[in-house]
Amino acid sequence: MLHTNVVLSACLLCSLFLQISAQLTVTPNHPDLHGEFLAIKKQQHETLQLLTTLQQTVTALQTQVKAVSVKTFILDSNERVRTNAIDVLYNKTFETEKVLTSLEVQTQQLKEQLELNRNETSAHEATLQEITRTGIVTHETQNKQIALSQERVAVTMCVAVDGDRHSRQIIKFDEIRFHIGIINFSAIRSSGVFTTEKPGLYHISAVINGRKANAQFSIHVNGNTLSTLRMSSDEFIATGTSVVVAELQIGDVITVTADSTFQVYTHWSCMTIVKID
Repeated sequence: MLHTNVVLSACLLCSLFLQISAQLTVTPNHPDLHGEFLAIKKQQHETLQLLTTLQQTVTALQTQVKAVSVKTFILDSNERVRTNAIDVLYNKTFETEKVLTSLEVQTQQLKEQLELNRNETSAHEATLQEITRTGIVTHETQNKQIALSQERVAVTMCVAVDGDRHSRQIIKFDEIRFHIGIINFSAIRSSGVFTTEKPGLYHISAVINGRKANAQFSIHVNGNTLSTLRMSSDEFIATGTSVVVAELQIGDVITVTADSTFQVYTHWSCMTIVKID
């Protein structure tokens, strides 16, 4: 806009200069017009100077316009570069967000896997501790069992009171004649039966002295019959001996029962149990 105004002004001055020049070419030979001629000449000179100044101004303005155009082009290029940079930065930001989201998912999965591994490790530690504890207990138990199996055990116990024993009745041996390695022999005195305190191989013999036709007795382990013996077939006093060997564990109970009703005599009716291995 500024460039256009300057050009128009220059054109007007050129037109004015041409008009003045036309007037000077027709100068009459009149003395009064000499001063006017000089004034016009001076005005012409001043107009030329103004025109020259205007031309210089136009040239300078053209240079400035070119510089502004160059700067505008540079700014426009920079703006495009910035726009492209913003687009690239946006794309990179979007890609970075996707990567961060993927990393968050992987991190969560790793946390879950870590927690699972921690739980499995705790379970394995508990299992190992239990195995170790069980192994120690088992080893100690085995040592105790070996120690118990190597100890001597023997007892002879007899019937303390004469009298009839009915069928399926336990014959109680409540008088202890001898014992070794027996811990709770008072239980034998009160119950009249033998309860195994140490595991091993045992020799068991029962001697019953009694009177009755067809008198019969049996040796049992935990209620299971090991042997049965009939002493006599008449009414005379008879003695019967039954001998067995059995592998006994702690808590096994040895009993002798009457299989028929007959009279049992003391002193001669005894049971002897010896641990032989």
